[in-house]
Amino acid sequence: MPPLPRWLALGSRFGRARKRVDLLLSRSKCHDLVIFDDVFPQPLSAFRICEFTAYLRQFQDATVYSTGESFALLGETRCLTKVIAGFESLHPELRGRVYPFEARRRLKARVAYTVFVLNTVRFAEAAERSGAAVAFTLYPGGGFYLDRKESDEMLRRIMGARSFRKVIVTQKITRDYLLDRSLCAPEQIEFIYGGVFPHYSSAAPAKVRFAESKDSFDVCFVAHKYMPGGYDKGYDMFVEVVRRLANAYPRMRFHVVGPFTPDDGNVSEQRRQVTFYGTRDGSFFGEFYRRMDMILSPNAPFLLAPGAFDGFPTGACVEAGLCGVAVVATDCLKQNIAFQDGRDIIIVPRSVDAIIDRIEFFYRNPTQLQTLADSGRKSFEKVFAYSAQIEPRVKLLQALLRV
Repeated sequence: MPPLPRWLALGSRFGRARKRVDLLLSRSKCHDLVIFDDVFPQPLSAFRICEFTAYLRQFQDATVYSTGESFALLGETRCLTKVIAGFESLHPELRGRVYPFEARRRLKARVAYTVFVLNTVRFAEAAERSGAAVAFTLYPGGGFYLDRKESDEMLRRIMGARSFRKVIVTQKITRDYLLDRSLCAPEQIEFIYGGVFPHYSSAAPAKVRFAESKDSFDVCFVAHKYMPGGYDKGYDMFVEVVRRLANAYPRMRFHVVGPFTPDDGNVSEQRRQVTFYGTRDGSFFGEFYRRMDMILSPNAPFLLAPGAFDGFPTGACVEAGLCGVAVVATDCLKQNIAFQDGRDIIIVPRSVDAIIDRIEFFYRNPTQLQTLADSGRKSFEKVFAYSAQIEPRVKLLQALLRV
């Protein structure tokens, strides 16, 4: 292979040298805000992209340090440096703000932020050595389980540290659990219901509706598969719904997004009415949800593991609801505090018969389906608006920086 032209070789070496200089400078100074993570900036974690990029834009001296060690869980095969390069190509204004985390490097920061309890424990030593005040979001999942000794021990490790300042909780059950277990003081909890999610509808054309601008009635199931069969997300119930409705209603179409295949449930007889898309990133969903009439989420707690549970609504339901898709979901733990059942959302018992009853009703009454979807969209936009989700988080971090 011939050598590179001298000017190109010099440019390549200069680029690598510049990156090394940027990295050294980033480590030698005391940052205002350092975010530690194991997934960012992988694009399949849409909420992280939304939340962390908002902080990077709001705080000019904010930096993210990522290990990328959980990429495999999302099916990511690229190395961390390539994922960072891809992020920077999409967000050139944030170039040089995301770095690979190296445990042996000592960082200095005024505030350190993470999401999920397992992540917070994973980076606890680095955060403490940085001299930072620690804040984190305790989302459901990510090592947080109800009534589990290991989970409680991690929370006590974090909240018992002198550096701990604030925990953001997104579900009432989480707040009550922390207080009932005396894991932290009430004033250390910031309750911001829901979470941070992308608004795909802003980039999508007008909604396509059943019985108005299309003949098919489209029902979708969107989830990641964390266990064989996807039982925790209710995929088995979705399959049963498909089996019982597809033959009876030829105009119904069913759609599955996530790492599911026909092997996860026998829908061979209904295969012409079921489409599998695999795992998709955010660029897929604007157009996808534009054509969906309903999203079904019959998820259940404690199936993935003892004490494991999802937030309400699930992330997929939030993203769909923001795009004007009618949401039909279970709420086994009674976590809903923001949506009116029957007006904004349909909350169903975890029963195939009950789910089928609601689907058939809206199939026969498309005008009421549209009313539900439109009302739901307005409520989702209010609950998950920038002003409701990002702004209070930014104010919390700003308050910590003022101390």
